[in-house]
Amino acid sequence: MSESRKVVVLSTGGTFEKRYDPQSEKMWFVEGVSIVPDILSDANVEDMEFKLIMSVDSADMLSEHRSRLLDAIEAREEEGVVIVHGTSTMVESARYLNNLGLGKCIVLTGALYPEQVRSREASFNLGAAIIAASTLPAGVYIAMNGKVLHPKSTRKDMDTGKFRDSE
Repeated sequence: MSESRKVVVLSTGGTFEKRYDPQSEKMWFVEGVSIVPDILSDANVEDMEFKLIMSVDSADMLSEHRSRLLDAIEAREEEGVVIVHGTSTMVESARYLNNLGLGKCIVLTGALYPEQVRSREASFNLGAAIIAASTLPAGVYIAMNGKVLHPKSTRKDMDTGKFRDSE
């Protein structure tokens, strides 16, 4: 088996990172706080860098957010990059990064539910993304729902929330 590459996890927010209050039924970000370090610690993942880039709902993701994300990716020496991203515009961001040919293995992942509410989905998707980023060839991928998909042929099924290959 070949040696896996070093991976960094970057977060842009998304529902994955939101907190939920069942009484008010509202979700929000805690500025400067991420759930990712807790997930990595609970899974006994060691020697993995993490950086919270921003806390934005992906429905509000603009070109300037993608530019900030690109700057964060380019500032890293790791060849494997996992991006925690909201699912609303994940495919758009993946296509944007794919068109740049960055020479790294970049894997976007997210969750339909906050980690705090339904922890298995977010943790599962993050784990899949980390494995993909440490083993796949350079390129951009989406790791969701137990699949690793290429952004050119991926779409989010708005009825089910699942990501599918559109070909």
